[in-house]
Amino acid sequence: MSQTLELAQNLLARRSVTPADEGCQLLMSERLAAAGFTIEPLPFGNVQNL
Repeated sequence: MSQTLELAQNLLARRSVTPADEGCQLLMSERLAAAGFTIEPLPFGNVQNL
């Protein structure tokens, strides 16, 4: 299975409804940081964004 398909399946399997993202933001921020991206959290009320 490709890494892209595995990531998509992992994200789609989570019951994420704003503001409860069920770890989707953490998963994406870890993957992006590992790829060299700078991650900047952008909280907006009780919603955490990247």
